[in-house]
Amino acid sequence: MKLADLPLWVQMCSPTSSQELTELRISLSHNEQLKLALERFLHAQWCVLNSKARKELAEDIRMEYQHAAYAIAEMTGMIFGPDKPKQTTGMLPRV
Repeated sequence: MKLADLPLWVQMCSPTSSQELTELRISLSHNEQLKLALERFLHAQWCVLNSKARKELAEDIRMEYQHAAYAIAEMTGMIFGPDKPKQTTGMLPRV
């Protein structure tokens, strides 16, 4: 069974590869309206959380809002950002 066929909560708890992210990007590329709606939703959530963080006086709650906003920004970048080659610290074997 593919990971995408499992319930969403199971997918979130399961280790996954970049293949699942690639499949999501391909799905979004076929539906521009869904892509725009998802991007707008994530941006709106990011704006709301940043606004709450700016207004919050309690340091611990402000940090929670900032962390949540950062997580949304990271997810948005993973979904909508261009693919980048993976950096590696390994050396190629000499032949």
